[in-house]
Amino acid sequence: MALLCIVTSCQAPRFYMGESEQEFVKHNHVEMVRASGGISIYKKVNYPFGSAPITKFFYFTDGKLTQVDGGQRSPDIIVEHRN
Repeated sequence: MALLCIVTSCQAPRFYMGESEQEFVKHNHVEMVRASGGISIYKKVNYPFGSAPITKFFYFTDGKLTQVDGGQRSPDIIVEHRN
């Protein structure tokens, strides 16, 4: 029984883009980081067995999930210079 509790507490978040904020919070154990001006940000930290923690941030605009990242926006373009 203890193993089952450990496994379920380490589940990855369930979500989809456009999901309502209420549904997301209902199905995921997350921490609210900020809420202002129609934007809400939640944080979820997963602890994979034997690996470093993985932090994800979930951004809601007007109650809908619009962005997910690790706390830093990825570049749109990566320029590779080769000699």
